[in-house]
Amino acid sequence: MQTQTLQELFVLLVIMAIAAVVFWQTGEFSEASSGQISPGTFPRLAAGAMAVCAVIKAVVLLSRWGQGCGIALTVWNRETLLKPVGASLLMSAYVFLFGKIPFLPLTAGFVLAVFLVFGVRPWRRLLLGALIATTFMYVLFARLLSIAI
Repeated sequence: MQTQTLQELFVLLVIMAIAAVVFWQTGEFSEASSGQISPGTFPRLAAGAMAVCAVIKAVVLLSRWGQGCGIALTVWNRETLLKPVGASLLMSAYVFLFGKIPFLPLTAGFVLAVFLVFGVRPWRRLLLGALIATTFMYVLFARLLSIAI
């Protein structure tokens, strides 16, 4: 198996592990009353989706074993490692800090950090995007879904 394929498999395993941690951490959130969505619902859905996508990608990579998949790389590059692992680690930190830090500053900081990891520039676009995303999440969860944040 070539270097890039091994790197991708490693990153996928890290993403699956982080998704499992997020899923486990959200089990400690308070349960919602009948007919309401609990605070852990969205993070669990996102972690589950991450894990499912990582498993599918790993199956595709392993099904191509020995068929010349991937390009031989000698070093880890930013695209292969930083973006997916960085976003996963940020999501884990967000879930861990949820409830310990007020929703708006935590979410704004999380969105800013994710945008930085994915290379969003210039600062004006970065700050405007974080403001819009934080406002959208607040309206979605607090107002439309009636989740206490």
